[in-house]
Amino acid sequence: MFGVPFLFVYEMCRKLMQAQNIVGPLVVIMVLGICVNVVSGYYLTYYTSMGFHGAALSRTLGYATLPICLLPYFWFTKSYEAWWPGWDFKAALKHVGIFLHLGVPGMLMMAMEWWANEILGLMAGWLPNGVVEVSAHAVLMNVTTLFYMAFLSMAVSGNILVGNALGANQPKKARLISYLTMFMVTFMSLLVALGIFVLRYQIPGWLISDTEAIQRAAEALVVLVPFEIVEGVNMVIQGIYRGTGQQHMAAKTNAFAFYVVGIPVGALLAFQLHAQVEGLWIGFGVGVFTAFAVCSYLLHNMSWQQMADDAQARTNH
Repeated sequence: MFGVPFLFVYEMCRKLMQAQNIVGPLVVIMVLGICVNVVSGYYLTYYTSMGFHGAALSRTLGYATLPICLLPYFWFTKSYEAWWPGWDFKAALKHVGIFLHLGVPGMLMMAMEWWANEILGLMAGWLPNGVVEVSAHAVLMNVTTLFYMAFLSMAVSGNILVGNALGANQPKKARLISYLTMFMVTFMSLLVALGIFVLRYQIPGWLISDTEAIQRAAEALVVLVPFEIVEGVNMVIQGIYRGTGQQHMAAKTNAFAFYVVGIPVGALLAFQLHAQVEGLWIGFGVGVFTAFAVCSYLLHNMSWQQMADDAQARTNH
């Protein structure tokens, strides 16, 4: 909890820097934060009386490291002077409306999938032999989360580049970037899916120790092979929607895809057809595919020139 304010400040600065195509320093700072988190977590957990509380404290220390490391970067490089004119609260207040208009639906876009993931975890506990099924589900969640961050980086890149192109009134360039990003993430997701399939019997042993749970997780990991492909392309198209300013449309699509399609299908497969945790994840995958298919269809029918005009209007607001 105490680390959240530090993370909040860092995330705001990170978004501003990414919008200016400043990425390298953020990578270095994030690596430093991870090192602080891992080293302090190992020491506090195993060499003090704090136990697992040490791991929580180390996470806070890692979060605090991020904005603290930004201070010397800004101090010595003065890079912010090129894109930040200084505090202007009157001008900032004028943009609160457009900020909320884009920010709240953008938050809901991601929250819809996160909340669906949490519901999936609860449903796994209701399955017969719930302890083993929850363990298998936890393995799938850890693997998915790991590659989610890789796909998210591609989505953020597409988001920024598409947004900048539209803001510069270059709709053809924005469309080309969106296609290129989709191609790249498709290739990446195919490699991820292949890796999961090849290592499906080894991965569970890296995360859990119970023999029965390891076997169940190895069986269930097969479901992630097609899931990761769909998840990757969906992540990127969600990023493109953020770059085009269509967050409200994507948020509505995600709500329908996960709560009207995905979760009900997963419940049907898991509880009525006895597909266990695999059924939950197949249903979730159907929801992800639905979100991708609907968003792709809507994007295909949008006018890129109109989106560029809208971006110009927001810039001049």
